[in-house]
Amino acid sequence: MKLVSVIVFLLFFTDAFSQKTKGLINQSTYGPTGTYTGDLYRVVYTKDILKLALHSSLDSALSLVNRTPIYYLDSLTSKELFFLALNEIPTDRIEYHLVDYSLSICNSEMPELVNDFFEKRINYLTSCKSPTIPIISDESLNAIIKNRNEQTDSILIRYYNTLQKLKKKYRQNYEMHSFHMKCNQILLLLSQTNNAFATHKKIRKHRNHIHQNLVDYLPAPIERFLEYNNEEVDGVINGINDLKSFSDIDITSNSVLLELIEPFVKEYSWVYFMYNDNVAYLDLGYRPTDVEGHGKIYRLELLNDKVIIHLISDWKTYLLE
Repeated sequence: MKLVSVIVFLLFFTDAFSQKTKGLINQSTYGPTGTYTGDLYRVVYTKDILKLALHSSLDSALSLVNRTPIYYLDSLTSKELFFLALNEIPTDRIEYHLVDYSLSICNSEMPELVNDFFEKRINYLTSCKSPTIPIISDESLNAIIKNRNEQTDSILIRYYNTLQKLKKKYRQNYEMHSFHMKCNQILLLLSQTNNAFATHKKIRKHRNHIHQNLVDYLPAPIERFLEYNNEEVDGVINGINDLKSFSDIDITSNSVLLELIEPFVKEYSWVYFMYNDNVAYLDLGYRPTDVEGHGKIYRLELLNDKVIIHLISDWKTYLLE
């Protein structure tokens, strides 16, 4: 009976979202770091994401990526999205994709591109309308650190000075600890190159407002959840002789996939399948509140007459008592 219930659930959502892009644009995206307010079922082809970016908006297109590492599925599409992001007003989704791509892909052009982007990003901070002082995320700082070049110190100094100005603008409504943490991080990074801007006086001013355990804290890159052992197989779908790409597979009728999906067929859950020809990612999650939830992410590879399934992420969050 369980598999029958799963099939009924997924068939209902398959009908609701039968037109891939058209039916998905207005649906909010969710994931291990997002807030969830309803049930979500999606099947997305990577090439449709680029079409949406070119014909509608990049932000709408990236809502379909849902923080899935599209660069491992479709390197050409993700590169196109990255270059589009360089010239867009940096929304949270756009900045996340650009940062995630730059932390995962290495080439000789990346440092200049990333530093140029954050040069513009800092200019944007002074004009954006926000109820609280806008602060560049730790992941964005990681992208700057990884792609450090001769521009970086001047960008960090401009960012520091911009935060000082914004502090006055948001005097009645800014988070004191976050502000001092970010300023301290900037000065720590400048100290690494012995930049004279990072004086002891400045550092001491901010450290007086930070917990002692955090005074030397610099953001570490988040775990890239694509690391997996190719020899460890978590499932196999056999006997698929006529399957040429994942566009031909129906996840609502395959017993192996349904068994993976079944624990997430409930309220406050999502089933998200992104594919490109012979590789796909299945993102499953359940988040009843902002601070509780669990999920799994699988990588699927089409090899000859079978599909190999690897578990690449198994995450949980808890409400601390």
